[in-house]
Amino acid sequence: MDVMARSARLSAIFAKTVEVDGCLIWQGYLDKDGYARIDRRQGHRLAYELAVGPIGDGLTIDHLCFVQACVNPTHLRPLTNAANARRQREALKTHCIHGHEFTPENTYLRSTTGRRTCRTCQREAVRQYAERKKATA
Repeated sequence: MDVMARSARLSAIFAKTVEVDGCLIWQGYLDKDGYARIDRRQGHRLAYELAVGPIGDGLTIDHLCFVQACVNPTHLRPLTNAANARRQREALKTHCIHGHEFTPENTYLRSTTGRRTCRTCQREAVRQYAERKKATA
């Protein structure tokens, strides 16, 4: 499919969406898990392929926004199944291992891994490190 045809197809898909908080929510048929279905294909995969290109072998498409009905290509990225599952498990956690709640004010999101870090725990680790350094000086 040439660039013009891909662009026209993507525009047709976007015409059947509603924007909600940056997500493009598909207004057509959704499967039992809430994913967009377009011409018997998963809508997010189709949108990604039309906007970005082919999805590599062994990769799945991850919704950065965690909204299954979203077909916004900027909210999608290819990941391995293992990485996608790990990211979903992390997102379900509400507290760090020491019991501090993951709130926007208490959460640091690592840009390289997408993993969350508790700011309270991070401050405590830095304080303890400084104390150890001071004791050996």
